[in-house]
Amino acid sequence: MSNIIQTEKVSINPQNAPSNGVYSFKNGYPIIQFLIAQSSKYLVGKSLRLTGKIKILDANDTQVKNNNGVGGANAVGGVNATINEVVGVASTIQQVTLSTLDHQTLEHIRQMPRLLSSIVSATHSSPDLNNGTPIGNLTASRSIVEACSLNTERDFSIPIRCGLLTGAGVIPLGQNGTQGMIVQLELSPDNTVLQPVRTVPAPLTAPYNATNISGVSGGNTDISQFHYQLSDLQLDFDLLVPDEEGVNAMETAANGQLTYNAYSSLYSVVNSSDQQIVLNLGASKVQSVFHNLVPTPHVNNSAEPSNSLAKFATGGTYNTPVNIDEVAFAKGGILFPLEERVDVEPKLGEVAATTQQPAAVGSHLDAKILEQYLNSVKPINSLTSTSLSLMSEDNKSTRVTFADSRIRDDYTEYGVLDNNVIYGEDRWPTTATDPDNHLFGIGIRQDQFKVGVDYSRSPYSVRIQSGLDGDSPFSLFSYVLATNTLTYSPQGIKVSS
Repeated sequence: MSNIIQTEKVSINPQNAPSNGVYSFKNGYPIIQFLIAQSSKYLVGKSLRLTGKIKILDANDTQVKNNNGVGGANAVGGVNATINEVVGVASTIQQVTLSTLDHQTLEHIRQMPRLLSSIVSATHSSPDLNNGTPIGNLTASRSIVEACSLNTERDFSIPIRCGLLTGAGVIPLGQNGTQGMIVQLELSPDNTVLQPVRTVPAPLTAPYNATNISGVSGGNTDISQFHYQLSDLQLDFDLLVPDEEGVNAMETAANGQLTYNAYSSLYSVVNSSDQQIVLNLGASKVQSVFHNLVPTPHVNNSAEPSNSLAKFATGGTYNTPVNIDEVAFAKGGILFPLEERVDVEPKLGEVAATTQQPAAVGSHLDAKILEQYLNSVKPINSLTSTSLSLMSEDNKSTRVTFADSRIRDDYTEYGVLDNNVIYGEDRWPTTATDPDNHLFGIGIRQDQFKVGVDYSRSPYSVRIQSGLDGDSPFSLFSYVLATNTLTYSPQGIKVSS
């Protein structure tokens, strides 16, 4: 790249803005399209952000007031409607398509909120969600905090976390590059974005007084008629302006390539105790594959958190957790890249279900699975923050326990060990990860050296052995990170994977 002499701050409006400037899935304006013109400049992908305002409305188009604006007692008229606290306002964007001006697709991602559920929870801690990203992304570590923050119209500024935009380097927009770009965003259905406030699980109520418990779990549970609106939308980004020599080079047609990473998505269902999922990835340089789960009846269901990361469970309401015993990854039917199965089934006998102290024996620890999963989202050697911990290991004998159950509501009797902390968990659990937020996934990094593995002619497969009973289907969302190549010449441009 030539010498850069200037940085331009650019804001553009949507091409298809409705007359009132309000985008809403309910009211028939679910598509947002921006055009970045061709120019002899470089786009800084990481600088690109969607900015605007969001508000949640009821069936009468009245602003929702969660718990009447507080996190305590729920008075008459209070409701419990929020968005996923990990993904934040980005959950409103269901699909992202990046293309050239002649409509060649550079990157296309479906089910974007579930991709972000994995990426954000794997790479951000609870303090990150509370102190760093909420300013623009409207995130939080707990559902009730997220709900109360949406009691008024909120400004937001979110990055578009596509592989092309978040990768290293810059994107040439000139003749020798993408020749401009179209950014098209499709809004998520209201029932997918909005969800009830998470309730406090019964075994974990000790640190909460009765008022807070009733406030969190009370309110209107039917939020099916609620909807969200986005307004004042803009796309903001930085452009790097090269010197005269660089401009001339960009305007003169030549042969060259631009390589970048891109995400793609696939969908399947897991329902049996021993199931193999076979996927045709159709890419020649696959870097990583990861999956996350949610009960199929919870998809696009306003009564359930559609964008949460779940673990396997059975029963009519998916309230009976079951274990994963083994996971195996393969390429063309041969174990790859691990030459062994990930076996997490305990071999030394079971520990009583009532045991509350940490114990490795018989706990069906998911550590081996989670290690590969984290590494598939981001190389584990460079991972500095994550929300996955013993806090998210619900129903495990290793799970960190809450404060002494003998504490009275006014916290004046008996006391607890160390007065503030017991077994490493905050006695006042208002900022830690929600106890029932599992943050679970399955994945494998295909190439530690970032060259990529050829799956253009061989299928990828993952075999999962678990305690599923055949009556509790789970939706498996699969995301593939692969290297694409944009080739430009005087005859035009071509994108290949």
